[in-house]
Amino acid sequence: MLTGTRAAGIPDELAIFHDGDLVARIPGADAFYSPTEFAFIDWYARMGRETTIQVVAVVNGDHAAASPTVTVTPSCRGIWLVDPDTDKAIVLFGDDAGTWNSNEVATEHRAVDGRLVRRRLANPPASGSLTGNILAVPGANPDGILANFETFAGNDAGTEYRLILGQTNRPVIAGRFLAYPTPLEGREIFGVGSFDWWGI
Repeated sequence: MLTGTRAAGIPDELAIFHDGDLVARIPGADAFYSPTEFAFIDWYARMGRETTIQVVAVVNGDHAAASPTVTVTPSCRGIWLVDPDTDKAIVLFGDDAGTWNSNEVATEHRAVDGRLVRRRLANPPASGSLTGNILAVPGANPDGILANFETFAGNDAGTEYRLILGQTNRPVIAGRFLAYPTPLEGREIFGVGSFDWWGI
C-alpha cells in the first residue's frame, strides 16, 4: 500500500514509476480519499529486489515537477492472482510448486546456399497451473477468496491479471478456476483452489 499527501489537491491522474519505468496510471479520483491524501495498492511492484518508486501527479497532461519517491524491497507470501482494475485477489498457500511450461516458438527455412536456418522467439511465453490452500491469514479472507474464484471464473477470457509469487510479478491471463472446501473440519485450511495461467 502506497500512501502520501499532495498540498495542491486532487490531480487528474497519478503516474507510478519503478526505477524510472512507467508501470501504471491511476485516476486521481480513485486514489485520493481526501482532497490532499492518497492511498493505493501497487500491484506492479518488483518482488525481492530494491526498487525506487516514484508517484507523479498529472494535471492536464503535465507531470508535477516535485514528486515523492521511496525505496523499498517488496516481498510476497503465498500465491497471488490479482485483478489490478478491481483490487480483487485470489490468495493461495502451500508447498505445491505447480507446473511451469514454456513452449519454443520457432520456424525453419532453407537459405539460398542450401543451409537449414532455424529462427526462434527469444523469450517464448510461459504458462502453467498452480494449486494451493485457502487459509485465514492477515490480508486474505477465505470467504472473499472463494467469492473471487467465482468472480474470476465469470470474467472475460482476455482479462489481464498479475501473477505474484516468490520473485515473480508478471502479467497473465488465467482460466480453469476451481475452488472447493476441504473435507477436514476443525483445521485452518478452509478450502483448496487452483487455476491455469498463460503469460502475456
